Amino acid sequence: MNIKYYLSNAKNECTIRACIIADRSHQFKVNTSLKIEPKHWDKKKQQAKKNMLGHEVFNESLAMYRLDLLKVIRTLKLEGNNEWLDIKNGILNHIHNGNYNKHKSAKLVTAIDLFLEHKQNEYRKETIRKYHILTSLIQQFEGKVGTRLITSKLDFTIVEQFRQYVLFDRNNRNDTAYRTIASLKCALRWLIRDGYRIHESVFSVKQPVKSSYEIVTLSEDEVQKIINASVVPVQQKIKDCFLFMIYTGQRFSDMQQLSPDQVKNHLWVFRSTKTDKLMHIPFVGWTAEAEIIAKKYNYRFPQYTSQYFNRALKLICRNAGLDTRVRLTRYQGSKEIIIDKPKHQLISSHTARRTAVSLLLAKGVPPTVVMKLTGHTDIKTMMKYERTTTEALERSLLEISKL
Repeated sequence: MNIKYYLSNAKNECTIRACIIADRSHQFKVNTSLKIEPKHWDKKKQQAKKNMLGHEVFNESLAMYRLDLLKVIRTLKLEGNNEWLDIKNGILNHIHNGNYNKHKSAKLVTAIDLFLEHKQNEYRKETIRKYHILTSLIQQFEGKVGTRLITSKLDFTIVEQFRQYVLFDRNNRNDTAYRTIASLKCALRWLIRDGYRIHESVFSVKQPVKSSYEIVTLSEDEVQKIINASVVPVQQKIKDCFLFMIYTGQRFSDMQQLSPDQVKNHLWVFRSTKTDKLMHIPFVGWTAEAEIIAKKYNYRFPQYTSQYFNRALKLICRNAGLDTRVRLTRYQGSKEIIIDKPKHQLISSHTARRTAVSLLLAKGVPPTVVMKLTGHTDIKTMMKYERTTTEALERSLLEISKL
């Protein structure tokens, strides 16, 4: 018994039909609930082409449909239904009475909560919080449009309206809206696999984001200004934490989890809070300064919320004289947003990690070695932090001329 897919004779969006084949004389077709434009259909591979947005989920639905029918056929044969007419009627009863085409449906917020319930042992607190923010945004959007979003009624238009709501009504930039829509699509893909009926057009909604934009990093002179800055004892602790992150290239969350049992023989071994990757940071050379700082606190830094830390850090950097005007360009839709502020106002805990990458690359450390220190797995992601100064470029060119 074989199952092949064919398209209905429609001009635009065609219904996919499943043909159940025993032999040339015994075959029949049934309509599935899936539709596709002919230009996206690969007849030979029996699936959607890769150039169709959401093709992975669509093809998985096709595979699930085929598997469901094969299970029905197997069950019918085990029950003694070996005649073609009995098998055909059994398949038709299965399709028309319920099982495959009877998709689950629920309020979108409820469905995402179910998704999180299944993922709570896999996702970290930061990721869970991201989806809680998503559900909160959905509820606020529902309040604006005056209706509840239902999974079975989601389509391109609704999700596109939600994207524009996040972008313009909520006054977010493109990169924030991009992350929100990406989170929504991730949850929707899981719901489809769990049997929820969601129109594949929702995956056609796109939020462009500029892949390369200006970021704030510190030069060696600016790092030295922070080191030399006179601060009160409470600020000294914040300053030490920030310098520790610059010398190690680690995130705020990993600096905060440092403990004495993680360090042995000048080697810091820990599992990254964000990525769950096992990290090995040797305290030698550049990073040796980090261990000197950590020893002051017996390898256990004071605990801070990121909001408090960043507010205090901005004050420290202001006192250090980091007041050069910085002009950054961000985007909201096609609208340019110009940010023009003193540098100390744009510094946060993550500036330390960016600075570490920028300084190490400027010193000629190979990108692969820097990736080993920071834990980056994608060189494109890490190289966003690269900021070669004119002075560094001149030094490199002079060194080359001496060869």
